[in-house]
Amino acid sequence: MPYSESDHSRIVSSFLASISYLSNFTNTFFSRLYPDLKLPVPHPDLSGKAAIVTGANSGIGFEIARILAGMGARVVLACRDVERARLARENIVQSLKEKIVDAQLEVEELDLARFESVREFVERWSRRESRKVDILVNNAGAIYASLSTTADGFESQYQINHLSPLLLTLLLLNRGFTSPDARIVNLSTGAFYSSDALTPENTNGNDVMAKHNHQQGKEYGFPDTMQLYGRSKGALVVWTIALQRRVEESEKWKGVSVHVCNPCPSNSRLWLQPSATATDSGIRFFKFLATKVISHPCEQGAIVPVWLATAPKPAEASWRGMYWDRMRWQWLPAWTLEQKRQDDLWLKWCGDIKERLVD
Repeated sequence: MPYSESDHSRIVSSFLASISYLSNFTNTFFSRLYPDLKLPVPHPDLSGKAAIVTGANSGIGFEIARILAGMGARVVLACRDVERARLARENIVQSLKEKIVDAQLEVEELDLARFESVREFVERWSRRESRKVDILVNNAGAIYASLSTTADGFESQYQINHLSPLLLTLLLLNRGFTSPDARIVNLSTGAFYSSDALTPENTNGNDVMAKHNHQQGKEYGFPDTMQLYGRSKGALVVWTIALQRRVEESEKWKGVSVHVCNPCPSNSRLWLQPSATATDSGIRFFKFLATKVISHPCEQGAIVPVWLATAPKPAEASWRGMYWDRMRWQWLPAWTLEQKRQDDLWLKWCGDIKERLVD
């Protein structure tokens, strides 16, 4: 588990978090000059293990699925666009054939913009002959430069990046589908360090949408776009810590490890999605930086999530519930460690998804 809020004064905690934020900033803009990240060898044998990777039809998710399948895992590509996911599956199969690996890959529909789709995914999973989940990678995400709400009535980034991954995770835990030593890996971003402190009142983004009169399709502008994106990724960090604390208190889940990481800037489709299109000069400049200047191949973005999902160290009790960047745990903003804040937010989020963790 992360260090407790009582381990340091708020001033010291803020100072330590600033060090990690500076490290993250440096890594973001200069890591292309660093040696490539590499997984430890020998690679683990994941034969008999089952993994679910959301958003695995392209980008980092595709590479995570490819690496896990190459280690012998049965990998389910859980994606909104089934046709693109099927094409991704074929591409992975062909790439692994060259390494004489008989890949086990399946495709399932999962649209994180609809809670109904998440529940339908888990219901289909319940009808499988083998329902065990050893690895869950909550990779899928989105960024919206214009005001958008889902069919469930929530700001799109709040639901896609945060609520739906939480719902998926809780459903799998509650239905007893996770293995005793399951790994849950959430993909966040260093942008969460710039988020304001989350509260039950601001976490859903309604305050920002109100500034724009809740007008669908209205451009946010760069500050509000990044605030909502940073909040949604900060929420991932908080629920990672909160969930780890809860599973450790349960006899049936005490072997489960939950992690959150910054995968590294990658040339994924995040900023190329239609939702990221904007006329705002700040967004267009940041999009140029993210896609042309600081980005890495997606294979590099997959290294830390795969390491967290497979390596021995992250499964050790003292390392669970951490936020990681380049395989190193990071200091967190003091507000993320406040247990009362975590509990208040947890209640808010469970209310929004109409699901709670049932031991």
